[in-house]
Amino acid sequence: MRRDDKKGKKLKTFFVMLILGLSQNTFAQSAGGAGYFGFVYGLSVPDAANTIDHKLSGIVGGGKVSDTTSFGGYHLESTTEDGPNGAGFRFGITGLEGRMNLTTGEKQVYIGIRAGVAKVNTTTNSSAVIFSPYHWGLIGGYSYNIFWIVNLGIEASYIGFERSRTTSSGADVELQPFHIINFLGMATVAF
Repeated sequence: MRRDDKKGKKLKTFFVMLILGLSQNTFAQSAGGAGYFGFVYGLSVPDAANTIDHKLSGIVGGGKVSDTTSFGGYHLESTTEDGPNGAGFRFGITGLEGRMNLTTGEKQVYIGIRAGVAKVNTTTNSSAVIFSPYHWGLIGGYSYNIFWIVNLGIEASYIGFERSRTTSSGADVELQPFHIINFLGMATVAF
């Protein structure tokens, strides 16, 4: 994939997330809520065989639909690290999330679910392969309002990737199911 295509897809994802957050914010105002948009960065540890930990970064956004629930989306990309058989292994996940806020105010504790589609880039039999498994998982986090609309927080998540199949050099190849545990720091803006 060309570098320009990657930038275009990331820019499209950014605008979709921004529009989602703004449209949810419009609805949430009548429910007494607000929108959020931010950046996350941290550590991701896959349980796939012979795979080392990755750095994970991306964007999150959404809006409250009530005082205790919010709905949004996310796009997270990992760094390329050693994976199975010493091959490069990288993944990106994009999807929707639902959160339930256990506390409100300047200190927010939340739990939720995430589900979407992933792109897993690796090498199989000396050929670059891209798998597209579905993923799902649980999240939990803490966010603290440090100044006006700026929040800092931490988040942990457990994400499961489904089995995926594709074709490489005329042969069927399969990605076995695997899981990741993420520990992320985040900076968000509430609007």
